[in-house]
Amino acid sequence: MLSYLLLRARCRSCRDSISWRYPMVEILCAVLFAVAYVRFGLSLQLATALILLSALIAITGIDLDHQIIPDVLSLPGIALGLLLSLGPGGIGPGDSALGVLVGGGVFIVIIVGSSLVLGQPGMGMGDVKLGAMLGAFLGWKLALLSVLLSVLVGGPLAAFLLATGRKGRKDPLPFGPFLALGGAVSLFWGDALLAWYFGQFLG
Repeated sequence: MLSYLLLRARCRSCRDSISWRYPMVEILCAVLFAVAYVRFGLSLQLATALILLSALIAITGIDLDHQIIPDVLSLPGIALGLLLSLGPGGIGPGDSALGVLVGGGVFIVIIVGSSLVLGQPGMGMGDVKLGAMLGAFLGWKLALLSVLLSVLVGGPLAAFLLATGRKGRKDPLPFGPFLALGGAVSLFWGDALLAWYFGQFLG
């Protein structure tokens, strides 16, 4: 960030402009990493959170630019989430494995249902793998919460873009960033949100 300001957003060698996205990503990483440290302290949970957040930030940028969620991030992420669940303070292998099935299964159901009803998938397989990755890291409950939050944010935004003509019905609208946002919120505050939600009915 400092070099970006000192160089006035231009490369030192060729003087080409440097995209504003680079410092923004650095700031976002710094803020999220700081929040993770405050939330988890020095622990295995902190290391797990930093790995997940790094993957979600990268996936968000790639999906916004290219409308893909690369397997090179999501598939190793699933394996790593399962592995980290075995460590002290982890969510446990059972919850992690069930999270993979539930997080990915939700989108498989959406794809199958949309294909049968509308004649097109509606979601991509990248979303399936990202949902499974979130489930591996967060467990099945927080994976479902991540999906719910992503729909609550992404749905109204998609409707707004369609209503204003900024997006057509056939224009791609990447869902990965919304799912990544839901995953980050669930990572930090998911347990509190679930406790509050169920407390409304059981309290």
